Amino acid sequence: MRTPRRLAFILAISIGLNLFLGGVIASHLFWRGDHWRMGAPGAEKISRHIFHRRAAAATLNDDHRHMANEIWHQSRQGHRSHFRAMRQSRQEIRQILIADDFDPKALTVAYEKLNQQITTARSGLGGAIAEIAEKLPTEARKRYFDAGFRRPDRGGFHHPPHRE
Repeated sequence: MRTPRRLAFILAISIGLNLFLGGVIASHLFWRGDHWRMGAPGAEKISRHIFHRRAAAATLNDDHRHMANEIWHQSRQGHRSHFRAMRQSRQEIRQILIADDFDPKALTVAYEKLNQQITTARSGLGGAIAEIAEKLPTEARKRYFDAGFRRPDRGGFHHPPHRE
């Protein structure tokens, strides 16, 4: 390969790589819509209230972290059944919407069922959170829930405050 062709080839690769990296950096800095990651209209409001269990657990010492993780694992089966029912309700809504004959009453009933399941799932998660809050000492509880409910400014994992 002659030198000018080689340089043109290297230049093309360099431009493509720079455009790719620039796009990654720009999207990280400027595309801050959580609703795109959640995948549903209005989900940006929901995503503000998600509990980041791993970020919260990183603030605890080993004994407290083990206790909190044990509570989450004990309540996991109940959470899974709630989330499975929610997925099934969403599938029912999809089937109603793509059916040949649209039934608005069935859609209303399906949405009410989904909202009830969402409320049930949240109360189950709330129960696990309350149990952890009861068992943690005051300072550990403050750190745990501060890190767990903190909304990161730029996405990704932010290092929590130091452990005890």
